[in-house]
Amino acid sequence: MFFRLKEKVGNHAETDPKTGLPIVYKPGDVIESDTDLAKNWPDKFDRVKVGPSEDTPDEDEADIQAAAEEGAKDVTPPDEDEDEDFDDEEEEKVPLGKDVTEKFPRAEEEELKVFYKKGKGFFVTETEDPFTALNEKKLKKAQVEDFIDEYLDDEE
Repeated sequence: MFFRLKEKVGNHAETDPKTGLPIVYKPGDVIESDTDLAKNWPDKFDRVKVGPSEDTPDEDEADIQAAAEEGAKDVTPPDEDEDEDFDDEEEEKVPLGKDVTEKFPRAEEEELKVFYKKGKGFFVTETEDPFTALNEKKLKKAQVEDFIDEYLDDEE
C-alpha cells in the first residue's frame, strides 16, 4: 500500500528496521508500507494508488507514480561514503529537537541522547531510539542530569 504524507502536517519520522537509522518523511512524500498509515494517522496520511492499473493512467496517477519514485530516492538513508554531503540541518529534523548531548557528559557516557526544542524543553532518549523520549514531561536544563541519574537507578 502507498500513502502520501499530507501537506501542512510537518514531518513524519521512523526508524529504518534494516539499518536502525532514522528516516524523516516530508509533506508530499509517498511511502510504501504494509501498515495502513491512513487508518493509524488519518490526519497525516492519505492512501494513494500507485502502479499499473487497468485504466489508462490519468495525470494525477502519473504524478503520484513520479512522486513515489522521487520520494523513495529522498528517504533513502545516506551511505557512509556520503558523509561529506550530510547537512547538519538534517539532524535538527528529529521531532524532539536539536541534539545537544555534547553539553551533558553523563548522557554521552551512558549512551543516552539529549534533545532541546525551543519552547518545549529538554528530552532524553536512548541512542538507539532518538524518537522516543524517556521523560514524560519536558525538562529544564537543570533537571536533565538528575533525570539521567534517576533513569539509570531505575534501570539497575
